[in-house]
Amino acid sequence: MIALTDIVLLLLVAKVGGEVLGRFGISPVVSELLAGICLGPFVLDFVHPSEAFDTLAELGLLMMMLYVGLTSKFSDITKYKVSATVIGSSGVIASFALGFMATYAFGFGLVPSLFVGILLSNTSIEVVSSIIILEDTRGIGPLLVASALADDFIAIYLIGLLSAMATQGLPSLSGMLVITLKIVLFVGTLLYLSEKVLVKDIFKLLRLKYFNSDYHMLTIMFILTFSFAMLAKVVGLHEVIGAYLAGLVIGRVRERPDPMLRVQVCLNENIEHLSVYLKSIFMPFFFISIGLSFDPVKGLYWTFIAVVAAVAFIGKIAGCGIGARIMGLARERSALVGLGMCGRGSLELALVSYGFASGIIGEEIFSAVVIVSLMTIVFSPLLFRWGLSLLGPRVDQPMPIEPD
Repeated sequence: MIALTDIVLLLLVAKVGGEVLGRFGISPVVSELLAGICLGPFVLDFVHPSEAFDTLAELGLLMMMLYVGLTSKFSDITKYKVSATVIGSSGVIASFALGFMATYAFGFGLVPSLFVGILLSNTSIEVVSSIIILEDTRGIGPLLVASALADDFIAIYLIGLLSAMATQGLPSLSGMLVITLKIVLFVGTLLYLSEKVLVKDIFKLLRLKYFNSDYHMLTIMFILTFSFAMLAKVVGLHEVIGAYLAGLVIGRVRERPDPMLRVQVCLNENIEHLSVYLKSIFMPFFFISIGLSFDPVKGLYWTFIAVVAAVAFIGKIAGCGIGARIMGLARERSALVGLGMCGRGSLELALVSYGFASGIIGEEIFSAVVIVSLMTIVFSPLLFRWGLSLLGPRVDQPMPIEPD
């Protein structure tokens, strides 16, 4: 059982630190990680990881993936589907290739190197969103969001590969084809059925008296999340894929036409309530648990950390920048897109925690990715602001890429 004093201490330090860092536009995730690192075995040794805390962290992981799904909008992707796919894919390819080669060059082996490449290939939608909120993006904000969301869909496939690697080791070519088919069928079937059944009939369900209660609606959201997570596990995929898809399905309901706006208002209110619970209670436990696990007994491999950090930034700046140039953006705007796509966050931390617990990676890679993720969360908005300053004074211009 977790001592209540540990919970109070960890949450208090995390939330106070989050308020302080928030004044500088830094994500509260940084504070939650640092709370675990500072109060855990690595620094002060006040709080130790435990089985009960791991259970809370696993629940927080599922809730975090639900939140990521809730904040993903199909409409944002479909608006710039071609441009976002090209930009997101080029960033994924460049980051994966550089991350794999850098890790393999340090002698970590094929599977850990593949794992790091996959970890660095994604862009954090939370970091992109914070940049859009805090900065004048000169018209590329919608494109950044769409490209980050395209990254998330690619990440679903990569997570499936990682879960297979954790249980089966490096799969053969035929094994890769089976895993790919399994992921495509699972995701496609769930999205198709949810569109034809749940999303379509939610209007009828919401007219029933039972669904008029906020508490009942939130309960249904949790049931859907855990059900999708169990289905993913049954077919041999990681539970986080199911949790993400549950959030995606719930979020899609808001995009259906509703002349009376009753459904959208009801769902928006409930999702807002749920987001508050997730961000204030469940998700912090997951990030704090990563901080508590941060205890590199052999010391920190600073040369490797520096190389991974460089690769993390260069892969996105170059890859996404090239993709933006292919889609017709000017050189300066393309570089700005690359800078805006550098952030990593919750998904990367979730995957590195999963890989460490599964034995795919050791403490050197775990520590390096945690530190590099923190660096990208802090420095990506600063780099984007620097890129804006190079563009000079703001001039009102239309969106640099027309919707597809």
